[in-house]
Amino acid sequence: MNFHCIRALAVFAAVVTVFGCTTLKHLTRSSTGTEFTVQISTDQVNKQEIFDKAVRMLQAKINAIGLDADVLNSPEAPGQIKVTVYGNESLDAVRKTLFTIYRLELKGVAGGAATPTAYPTEDGARAVLKDGQEILPIKQAYDNDKPGFLIVEKQDVVNGDDIRKASPISRTGSDYSIEFELKPDAAERFGKWTESHIQNYLAIVLDDEVLSYPVIKGKITDMGIIEGRFTKSSAQDIALSLNAGYLPATMTIVSERPIGK
Repeated sequence: MNFHCIRALAVFAAVVTVFGCTTLKHLTRSSTGTEFTVQISTDQVNKQEIFDKAVRMLQAKINAIGLDADVLNSPEAPGQIKVTVYGNESLDAVRKTLFTIYRLELKGVAGGAATPTAYPTEDGARAVLKDGQEILPIKQAYDNDKPGFLIVEKQDVVNGDDIRKASPISRTGSDYSIEFELKPDAAERFGKWTESHIQNYLAIVLDDEVLSYPVIKGKITDMGIIEGRFTKSSAQDIALSLNAGYLPATMTIVSERPIGK
């Protein structure tokens, strides 16, 4: 092997070292696939920051599951993202895993140490609602559960942006939960809050729905568990979304078209 061949191989090895599997995927990329156009909707003032964050979150999910895909803001329409998935991936799985956002928030339950009231109707809760509070539905874990509503503080204590790591766990082999670890600054903040709110109640909120509202029995810092009778698949999807970050927005697929056919 001559010097030029050795140098070429060295350059290729350096490229693979720097860019990893992404480069190899591009070198072996399928010429077919599907292009999704996704609309990002948010009521936040800093919309462009939210749009850019959505791109980063989608890319993080793509990297985590090893999907061969490209994602970028659409140049034609603000708030729209183009995601091109290469190969013959299951489109149902892509839609469910990639474009579903799970928003986790931990919020104080109104009423302090008093036993929380689960109102049977939203109107009943609204009659006693105060400034700085909001009404959220309580998740019905079983088919025969009656609907209920809880009054919580509008401002969250921590949210999905504070998650350092989330993982699905199961102690029964069937029902799954999501264990999460907070980033250091969030853990310190959460520790101070829980320490000053012992015997109060904490609402675990996922996508504007209260999963549970346990009583705070002592100082909690960096660890927590989201319980809600999840399947293995849904727990994995939620953990994946939490690891990708917190997005105060919704994603809606507005179009999808095949490419390379």
